[in-house]
Amino acid sequence: MRIARYRAAALVISLALSFLAGILVSRNLQITNYTHFECVRPADFSDRANSDKSGSETLNDASVAASSSSNADISTGNRHACENPYIQPGYLLNKGPGIEYATSWVPFYPGLLDTDADDSTVLMKNKHPYYPDGLPPNALLETAPHQWMQNLIKQYRLADKNKTASSLNEDEKQLLFSLNADLEWLRDMRILFLSDSVDRYQIQYICERLDQPFRLGQGGIQATSSCHIPHLNVTFVNWHFASTSVSRPDWWWMKNMHTVKFEDRWDEIYKPTIPAVIGANGRSPDLILINAGLWDYTFFLNAPKNYDGPVKMDRSLNWRELKFYMQRLRHIIRLVRQEFGDNVPMICRTTTFKKSLYTNSAIFDLNRAQRFVCRDQDIEIFDYGDLVSGRFKMYKDMVHIARGPLSMLWSNMLFWYLYRVRGGVEYRGKLLEVPGPSYIDPSEGWKKCHTALMDPVNSTHSI
Repeated sequence: MRIARYRAAALVISLALSFLAGILVSRNLQITNYTHFECVRPADFSDRANSDKSGSETLNDASVAASSSSNADISTGNRHACENPYIQPGYLLNKGPGIEYATSWVPFYPGLLDTDADDSTVLMKNKHPYYPDGLPPNALLETAPHQWMQNLIKQYRLADKNKTASSLNEDEKQLLFSLNADLEWLRDMRILFLSDSVDRYQIQYICERLDQPFRLGQGGIQATSSCHIPHLNVTFVNWHFASTSVSRPDWWWMKNMHTVKFEDRWDEIYKPTIPAVIGANGRSPDLILINAGLWDYTFFLNAPKNYDGPVKMDRSLNWRELKFYMQRLRHIIRLVRQEFGDNVPMICRTTTFKKSLYTNSAIFDLNRAQRFVCRDQDIEIFDYGDLVSGRFKMYKDMVHIARGPLSMLWSNMLFWYLYRVRGGVEYRGKLLEVPGPSYIDPSEGWKKCHTALMDPVNSTHSI
């Protein structure tokens, strides 16, 4: 009897194993039928470093191929040429003469760890590894994105000196001539910021560095503000985004702010300033930056006051809050495009953290939700919040970034996107496509690399 039971059990187990094996084989066969995509190896840093050692300024073969890409190759999404340095892993370099003006984001590219170690990595002191401070090798620095803000400051100061002081010497004249040509693409641009005081301060810092006034519109500091750079006819306009809320609760922390809902602010506050943000195409700004973060953070975390619930500033957002936020943000983006057109170039700035280690949970939630909505709406990410996270010593208060290295980073990031609006293409420190003298519509310049940069493979981030 027992033997019969054992045989029956063995039969059942055998049948089960056969069934599982069949499933595994079937899945294996399905996997082998998937289309196989082969990634092309990008030009890496080790090749760049080797060329630097040999004294040659030429790139390796793969990089040269990328550098010589035609417009057709770029417009169809050549990932080699269309690469965003500010979403690559890297570090913020702000060492050297005039620390603020030596600021640069230095990306890490493939092959970096395969280069020969320099002396700073193998020095010993008291029988222990010794790491004295110093600059990275030139081969790495040369891959850093262009320093547009630094060049703009040099241009302005030389031009101002030429007007107000004795004439420039020959070297200064040559430099000014070169800078004028280098920055001509920036002329006549109009940039709209639908954001908060984080960006408002950054715009103000640009104006201060170029000795230009920062102007507040009607309605006070949380309404509209602007800055104009006369010698290039560039205008920055900030529309203060007072959260995605659809009402103004009685507990609203800004007592002098009577209009909160975006649609109402559009009619009462933003609409009168639209002529100032329209670019040369006659219908839209050249670029729109949007951010919905710190004000939504304060709104959601204080929302329990509406029903006498507990206020906990260290909590995360719940599902209903996130769903409301994402739907409202998508709706607002669509309203903006109704006004300025579906093809207006837009970027989405990630929110900077508050100067606290314990109350940023909701900002993490909002950033992830904002990334999702913006990518869903075909908007590229301006990942400033990630790059400056944790650098609280460079804040001016609990919320705002101070003028200094981090504001230089913000300006250079913004100009990198504006360069693309004009049809320019920069690849690992090299200006592959320089905008010509004739006007190009923002949507035409933007689309050269937009599709490639929206590819998830080419849009990594660390948060």
